[in-house]
Amino acid sequence: MSQSNHIVEVQSRFRAGASVSDVLRYLAIDCGVEDQVELMLLVSKALGVSLGAVTAIGGWWYENPKELNDEDVNAYLMPLVDDFLRQN
Repeated sequence: MSQSNHIVEVQSRFRAGASVSDVLRYLAIDCGVEDQVELMLLVSKALGVSLGAVTAIGGWWYENPKELNDEDVNAYLMPLVDDFLRQN
């Protein structure tokens, strides 16, 4: 899947009510995107925010939580998703 297709799918999932951790898990498991920077780029482009706004993704991983678990990454980034949904 191309980057632009990933971005459209991420936006669609957010519009359908998916959490950030749900979307990250989808990208990592279903799409094979395992590079943290690539995950950050996809989410930042999908939400129309800077890469710096989504750096919390770098502390999350689906298999064994790193610094951040699902609840933490959602708490940090769902406000950005909410802003995206209000604007789109």
